[in-house]
Amino acid sequence: MSTILVVEDEDFFRDILINVLKKKNYEVHGCGDGKTAQHVLGMQNFDLVISDINMPSITGIQLAEWMKENHPTIPLVLMTGFSDILETQEAFALGVKEFLTKPFQQGALIQIVDKILNPSEIKSAPEIDLDSDFCKIRMEDFVSGTKIPYGIYIRLSKSKYIQIGHKGEDISRERIQSYKSKNVDYLYMTKEDFGNYVNFSVNLSHIVANSPKVSKQKKLGFLKYTNEVIMENTFVNGLDQQSFDQANDFMRNTLDVISSRDDAMNLLMMLNSHADFLYAHSLGVSLYAVMIGRQAGWTAPRTVFTLATAALFHDIGKKEIDLRILKKPRFELNQEERATYETHTIRGYELLSQIRGIPDSVATVAHQHHEDINGYGFPRKLTRSKINTIAKLINVANAFCENALKSPWNPGMSGPDALKAMNQTKKDALDPQFMFLLHQIFSVDFKTNKDRNKFNIEADPLEFGDVA
Repeated sequence: MSTILVVEDEDFFRDILINVLKKKNYEVHGCGDGKTAQHVLGMQNFDLVISDINMPSITGIQLAEWMKENHPTIPLVLMTGFSDILETQEAFALGVKEFLTKPFQQGALIQIVDKILNPSEIKSAPEIDLDSDFCKIRMEDFVSGTKIPYGIYIRLSKSKYIQIGHKGEDISRERIQSYKSKNVDYLYMTKEDFGNYVNFSVNLSHIVANSPKVSKQKKLGFLKYTNEVIMENTFVNGLDQQSFDQANDFMRNTLDVISSRDDAMNLLMMLNSHADFLYAHSLGVSLYAVMIGRQAGWTAPRTVFTLATAALFHDIGKKEIDLRILKKPRFELNQEERATYETHTIRGYELLSQIRGIPDSVATVAHQHHEDINGYGFPRKLTRSKINTIAKLINVANAFCENALKSPWNPGMSGPDALKAMNQTKKDALDPQFMFLLHQIFSVDFKTNKDRNKFNIEADPLEFGDVA
């Protein structure tokens, strides 16, 4: 019979652990602190030690260090929680391989214990790269709320993610700020939970009828290619690196969630196959839209996800336009070609509005992203008050990318030069608030007749229902 030592300073949890393990026919002993555990381990042999990570006197980390020196062959399981992120990472560095999340589930406890004590009964599996199964979220994105929305994980290695928080648990702002100050930048959710978190439940079968299954390997290959496109084609000189990195992190989450549906994956691949420069442009607009949105203070993941998705699909209507037209500079289009080009906003709206579950604002953005605040845009010549807030932002990001990024008609230019070109040609057409924020990202002064200190930057549009 295997013998287990349970080290837990709270009588309630210690008694539960002992009772659960005894029911599985293990011999179990308990003690209330790490110092007593050291004494007991010096007098009796044990096959396994299960200890809380956060205890008075001698902590679980200190016990791990002591066991590594004095009892290196005895496996140690540490019980951890959201408050113990740093300690969990330190324990992993010390060689602790198994962790139990508090409050623990009995099934998880027995699974870990059986894995350690009865390895012959458990089918051994090779190490699996789990990075593609998780989305990382910047720590500050959790500051606005106090409840954990879904299971929260930390990453210890590509094959080791530890759940340190359960849905519904409280997160104190003080603790979040403490972790940020100690360079803990990211928390993680499973890809499925992140999709639910941002309300992504989209059926794209209306766009891609009878789309074939896409293998996980093919998806990963395309996402790797997409990341290469982002890194090679969307960063421009003069851009703040931190802004780019933060937007790129969220873009990866967005693409991971969208590509988890086969129809969506085929749609992304179709966008790329029609014209690789069109796909690069769409990725660029999405990245810069996210940067502008974050600069505006839009940090709620649902809002940023909607913004990134709307920007990614804003030009979906172009997939039906002849490449000869798309490769021409706009000023070289004749009247018939221009009319054909301008249909992409209407066609994009028609395609996206048929999709059950996609946010209304995504289809609206496809329709309105060429509407200028001066009333001379297309297709409806709307004025500023009638244009969707996200569409106004994406119009700015779109104009920037048309100037800054490489295309068949444009060799590309630095960020400041692109801003200068926008001010010369479209200053009266683009929303001055979002122009101001884009200039901030590049640390370029934005000259306007309006006092920039009086700008009333739009509040989070989804938080206040602005999705029309």
